[in-house]
Amino acid sequence: MLRLFPLKVRLAVALVPIIGIAAVAPVTSIASCVPPQLRPFADEPGTVVFAGTVRKTNALQVALDVQVWWGVDPRPAVAVQRPAIDPTVISSTDWDPKPGEQWVVLARQHAGALHTGVCEQMPATAVSVGEVESSLGPGVVPSATEPATGGATADPGLPGWAPFVGVGLLAGLAVAAVVALNRRRRDVGAVDAR
Repeated sequence: MLRLFPLKVRLAVALVPIIGIAAVAPVTSIASCVPPQLRPFADEPGTVVFAGTVRKTNALQVALDVQVWWGVDPRPAVAVQRPAIDPTVISSTDWDPKPGEQWVVLARQHAGALHTGVCEQMPATAVSVGEVESSLGPGVVPSATEPATGGATADPGLPGWAPFVGVGLLAGLAVAAVVALNRRRRDVGAVDAR
């Protein structure tokens, strides 16, 4: 079927999907975390630091029972929104806590929810409550009578499969163009044969 077209046209049709893949394919990079500076972070308005134990997790948030809280509005339990994950980065920066693990988390209060960013969580094995207290002063142990507040669902951004959909659409357009050109050429050839 493609032999009806000159070599240049066949090459162009073959290169369209490759160029499309190159245009939308993510560039992979490598990253790792440097421990955050606690004092400058805690001095920003709307920020809190807390130490807690992971109760449960899902793709968008992590629920923790809080042992010590630095900042306003201490809570005994929180649901903190996970940082957006970039599928193009191979890193140790993705926060994947497991139930029962203890973490020190730096978070921002926004629209009634707590949000944490990339590299703003430290396992309690890497930093102790004493180290945090030496930077921030004594924390507050939240009482169990305070209301536990959660967070609204975070916008996770583009899903990791979005580039593949773009490539698939480009490939589909290329196939449709080849079929249309082939039909046109066949129709023109049928008219000339009469």
